[in-house]
Amino acid sequence: MKFIVSRFYTPKSVVLKYLVYEYSLYTDWGIDGTGVSLVVDFEVYLNYLCLASFCRRVGFFDIDGYFPYRGWIPRTLDVPGAVIRDILPQGKYEGFPERAGEAVPCYFDKTSNWICCGDPERAGTSVQFTGQAIATLNGEGQLTALWLKPVFVSTYETLDEFAAATGVDRSRVVIAQ
Repeated sequence: MKFIVSRFYTPKSVVLKYLVYEYSLYTDWGIDGTGVSLVVDFEVYLNYLCLASFCRRVGFFDIDGYFPYRGWIPRTLDVPGAVIRDILPQGKYEGFPERAGEAVPCYFDKTSNWICCGDPERAGTSVQFTGQAIATLNGEGQLTALWLKPVFVSTYETLDEFAAATGVDRSRVVIAQ
């Protein structure tokens, strides 16, 4: 799957959360339960993560899916500088979910809380498409890395387990109510 970088950026008021007790990423839109229902315009999968858009002009902004922290590889990461733009699939989208590429390793920097799915060393164009997500694309427009900085949400029962497994200071994890 290939992507293009839009000339524009649409501000997105979303918060990317990692739900420790579900082993999953979740995009919180801050919707107040008014019954808003949106139809997915296009979606792409990387490992078990789904990047979705509900408007072709806005591009990706919803990231959800199974993402077990036990598979993250500890590593110091240098987050790339990024332009702030929207990213969109290249060409005519047929409406079926697609894979962004083969399964990739995920790295975690416990100091910065950044996660990199893919190759953190690969050069390319880095695009910040939400406040907490950056995509790195190679010269052909293929996704080489997805950078994520979620808010970690846990319960008291999973907090110590998560902190021990990742090395994250437990004070940096939000307790779910």
